[in-house]
Amino acid sequence: MIILGSKGRAKVIGMGKFFCPACNQVRNYQRVYVDKYFTVYWIPLFKVGKMGEYVQCQTCHNTYPPEAIQYRPPSEEERLHAAVLGDLRNGLPAHMVIRKVEERYGDHLLATRYVYNLLGNHPLECPTCGYLYHESAARCLNCGTALRPATHLLELQ
Repeated sequence: MIILGSKGRAKVIGMGKFFCPACNQVRNYQRVYVDKYFTVYWIPLFKVGKMGEYVQCQTCHNTYPPEAIQYRPPSEEERLHAAVLGDLRNGLPAHMVIRKVEERYGDHLLATRYVYNLLGNHPLECPTCGYLYHESAARCLNCGTALRPATHLLELQ
């Protein structure tokens, strides 16, 4: 009885550094190419095709598609922008977001200008509390009142 089959055979085709999503740091990687071989009695005889290619982190040993090499993690400014915009879109009033940014960077005027620029073209306000909100908010977080278009110009506080 002759046993025929196929098996993959990995070959390292490159090395370098990349940002590993699992480690959340820049790590060494190996780029691996896997060929498919025809086997007789589990002995590879000749190549019959390509099985695939991947990148493997040399620290955690997780594997990723080759495109992972190109990934660039967001900068601190990009993370701040996403967090602030997320807070505003999720209904947090502007003064609370300003306070969060100010705590991190220490400049009230700069934090106020930054947050007011992200409120959108049609900021809303609570008629009861006077709090300003992003245009995507519906109700005041403080009192639950429906928001209306802001009637006064945004002033830096």
